[in-house]
Amino acid sequence: MQRFTTWRRATIATVLAVCTAGVLTTGAQAQPAPGDTGPAAAATATPPPAPGTRVTHDPDARPGSWQNPVILREEPLPGKAAVAASNCNVSGVYYCRKYSADNWGWFMLATELGGDRHEYARTWGNVYTGSFSHYMDRSEDNGASWEGILNPVVNQSNWSEPLYDGPPFKVRACLYSMDRGLVACGAWH
Repeated sequence: MQRFTTWRRATIATVLAVCTAGVLTTGAQAQPAPGDTGPAAAATATPPPAPGTRVTHDPDARPGSWQNPVILREEPLPGKAAVAASNCNVSGVYYCRKYSADNWGWFMLATELGGDRHEYARTWGNVYTGSFSHYMDRSEDNGASWEGILNPVVNQSNWSEPLYDGPPFKVRACLYSMDRGLVACGAWH
């Protein structure tokens, strides 16, 4: 657990250093060496893929990129264990998880049971400054690849349209900071 916490702090520190240094901007820059994630090696943020485009996970891609989003842990409520619908303080949902992207934003994934007794997911999110979108990804192979940017909400802090979240699919919520060129996602549900 301590190794994971140390790794998470180091990853967050690297992402924040890249952001503060202003390295993630538009315009051409040299590509980093494979596996190099330091601030000097940050590649230009690529534009988002078209909604519904199949994306394949690439662990060697820049952390926070479309192919390798930063995966966040859920934000716990003080003094409460994480259980279904517990950490969002949203009534009327079957399942809900809230994620905090440290100092730049937050997002939630919530599901409701439909008349067919399957779950339908929605997302809600916001960044503290700048332009953003929150959306869902959907995978049929446990996250090796996914359909990206489904039901996006751009520069608005409200619920997305629902998306089927049942067999054979898994769904996750994501937040894209357009100004930082960073993508952060929650766990697959």
